[in-house]
Amino acid sequence: MSTATGESRYSGGYMRVSETLSRWAIGVVIAASIAGAALALVGAQTPARLPLALLFLLAVPGLAVFSLFRGFDVLGRVVIAGSAALVIDMAIAEVMIATGTWSPRLGIALVALVSAVIAATRMLIATRLDRRLATSDGGSISGNSRR
Repeated sequence: MSTATGESRYSGGYMRVSETLSRWAIGVVIAASIAGAALALVGAQTPARLPLALLFLLAVPGLAVFSLFRGFDVLGRVVIAGSAALVIDMAIAEVMIATGTWSPRLGIALVALVSAVIAATRMLIATRLDRRLATSDGGSISGNSRR
């Protein structure tokens, strides 16, 4: 549903259409990245494999890091996330070369693992923050009810 002001109703609140489009764009990037990772993991010989795998290597860790910095402006978050994605990719490649275990398939799997750990960290932070806010709000509500 949409309103006359260009907002769409989403999960009990209002969200701008641009935010909805951004979420769709992120979803499309993630889907294309997963397709690239899958093509690289199975070793498919297709022209789409290289660009989609590169998209995976940049977008997945980048989006995971992007979600950690909610307090920053968008441009700052993009710069931090892009830099972190490159650092994560290069660190994994360096460790694999130094240990003699270089493999594109293993690299894709390790980038996915590191990105999942970063995303899980974001979820843990959000869960703990919600608990703290609920505890502090609950204490103030019960304190007001005694008056």
